[in-house]
Order: sequence, then structure tokens, then C-alpha cells
Amino acid sequence: MDSILSVGSLATIRRDRGWSQEALASRSGVSRAEVSAIETGRVVPSVTVALRLAAALGSRVEDLFVPASGAAPVPWAWAPDDDHDGRVWRASVHGRTLAYPTELTAAGPATAPAARRHTGHHARHRRL
Repeated sequence: MDSILSVGSLATIRRDRGWSQEALASRSGVSRAEVSAIETGRVVPSVTVALRLAAALGSRVEDLFVPASGAAPVPWAWAPDDDHDGRVWRASVHGRTLAYPTELTAAGPATAPAARRHTGHHARHRRL
């Protein structure tokens, strides 16, 4: 999967300190699963999470996360509402990656019904 961030520094700095993902999770207040997902590029961290990880490691956010070289913006499947909070589902549809805006529901953010119908289990939640 393509990623909009290069996160190799996060794992490198964590390992240089001799920390496991669990240790970083404990020190930062971020779940171990999220640390893993960020390190492998499956999830783009929110600003809050990036700041927590940087603080725990004694680093600057910009030292941990930099735009991936050659990363192009992912086109929207449809334009988000003006009050969209930036959370999206990224999905490959017929070999083309598209961003689907999430919608707020009583249970929290959810993809729009059309996005679920067209993307199935291949969608991944991302914050851009």
C-alpha cells in the first residue's frame, strides 16, 4: 500500500532507544496496535498522536514523519462537506486509489454508504 508519510525514523528512533512498540505505546499513551500501524504505514497519525509519540521519544514531529518522496495527493471519490474533519477511507477501486470522506454519526465517524458499497473490506481509515 502506498503511504503519504515516510515513517522509518519512528521505528529507527524507537529501536535505538531499545524500546519495544509496547514500551513506546506505554510512554506515549498510544496503543501498541496503533504504533505498529503507523510504523508500517497502514495509518497516518493524527496531530495529537504524532505529538505524543514525538514527546515520548524526545524528538520533533518533523524528525519522525516526513512526506514520502514522490507522494501524490490521493484524489477524492467525491468532494467532502465544508465542515469535513479530514478523516477518510482510502480504497483501491479498479486499481485506482481514492479518498472517501467519513461522516459523523451518533456512534462516531463512519464512511458514507456509497463508499462502503463500492470498497468492501479493502478500505483503510486514514487521516489526511
